[in-house]
Amino acid sequence: MIGHLDQRGFGITVPEGFIELPADIDPEGFDRLKEVVAERFSLAADAEVTAQAALGFATMGAMAAQTRAGFVATAVYRSPDDPERLIMVWLTVTEMPSAHESPEVALAGLVEAHQARGQLEPNRVRLTAGPAVVTIVEEPMLLHVGEESAPVLRREVTAWAPDPFGTRVAVISLATNSWQDWEPVCGLALDIFDSLDWAPATTGEEVPVAPHP
Repeated sequence: MIGHLDQRGFGITVPEGFIELPADIDPEGFDRLKEVVAERFSLAADAEVTAQAALGFATMGAMAAQTRAGFVATAVYRSPDDPERLIMVWLTVTEMPSAHESPEVALAGLVEAHQARGQLEPNRVRLTAGPAVVTIVEEPMLLHVGEESAPVLRREVTAWAPDPFGTRVAVISLATNSWQDWEPVCGLALDIFDSLDWAPATTGEEVPVAPHP
C-alpha cells in the first residue's frame, strides 16, 4: 500500500509493500491481517503458513508497542543484487516531547546525547522538512532455528527530526538483518525520512494510513 501516515504533528509517506503491525489485535483484526499477508505474499488466506506469518507480525507489533512506537510496519523486498535473496525491513515511527528554542538547539542536544552513548558518530542532514540527525546502530545477534544457530548483524538507521515549533522530535527508524543489502535499505530509509512534513493534525489524533487519491 502507498499511503500517508499522519502522526500528532507530522507525517511521512509509507512506501508500497509495507504491512502495518497492530499494537493490539482482536480475532477480527487478526483475520484482516491474515488477508493482507496472504495478498502481499501470494498465499492462501486459510493456509497454515499464512496464519503463522500473521501471528509473527502481530507479535512484532505488540513488542514494538511496549517501546511506545506510534506506528510499526514491515516489508519484504527482493535484493537488487540477487533476486533470490529477500530483504526484510521494519519501520517504526514515534515522537519525543521536546521543549527546544530552535531545531538547531535540539540537534546539538541530540548529537551530544548519541556521542555520550559511544555509538557510531551521528550525522547531521538536511531533509526537505528541515534539519535532522541520523544515527546508525549495529547489534550482533544469533538466529536460532531448531538446534542450529547462525550469526546475524542487525542494523538500524534512525532520523531524529526536531519540529520548528519547539514541541517534539519525530523519530523514524528502519531496521534490517539483511546486512548484505545495507546500501539499498539506507536508500529506502532516506526516501522515507525525506518524506517527513510538519503539518500538524487538526484533531491531535493519529490517523491510519490511507491511500493517495
